[in-house]
Amino acid sequence: FPKSEDEGQGAAAAAEPKAVEVPVHAAVVAALSRPLEAMLVGPMASAQDGVLTLEGVDGRALEALVEYMYTGELEAKQDTVWGVLSAADFLGLGAAKELCADLVGASLTPATVLGVHKAAERFGCASLLAQAESYAVEKFELVASEGGEWPELSAAEMESWLVRSDVRVSSERAAYDALERWADHAPSEEREAAFASAFANASAVRLPRLSVEELVALQASPRPGHELLIANRVCAEFVRHRTGG
Repeated sequence: FPKSEDEGQGAAAAAEPKAVEVPVHAAVVAALSRPLEAMLVGPMASAQDGVLTLEGVDGRALEALVEYMYTGELEAKQDTVWGVLSAADFLGLGAAKELCADLVGASLTPATVLGVHKAAERFGCASLLAQAESYAVEKFELVASEGGEWPELSAAEMESWLVRSDVRVSSERAAYDALERWADHAPSEEREAAFASAFANASAVRLPRLSVEELVALQASPRPGHELLIANRVCAEFVRHRTGG
């Protein structure tokens, strides 16, 4: 942003990494964005030679947000919305963030919802976070069986979804299959240890909800390396079935 000699006159912002210079009135944008106020007219103003460089801000996103600050209209498309959302967060433009969140929330899919959920947490978009969470819970089976983001979760993230009591699945076997798919994505000792931890967690894989036939199938084809763990839990369920416990 070039900072003008006159308070109401021009300033320009140069965004990185693709440099785009956007002329603005320092007083206008400073009134709408506290971060810009600090950088342009505050005691810690960092503009040099009338130009304020915003490193890490996408050029197209900056142009869209400057237009928004002047007109109240925000142009954001599917291929630019994340850049605009990130820049809006950086510039403290809460209403612009919400507009971006609405656009993202309207296009959730099983393949993208977990990434959206993470991004909503990172950017502090409460409404989008709730929407993504609700979507993932409702369509968990598709998210875990088809979505490319499920296998990329950390062990803690994966188990945090499995232990949710509101996750909807057609059968508890789907939770076990989701666990196996996650473990098979990048075979390692760490993933096998995480598999064992999640399987042993009765809140993550709820064997009491499996039918006798499903328990028999699980016992007949246990995951290699975890035969004893699986056999012990399955046998305990057989005892429960027989005793009516």
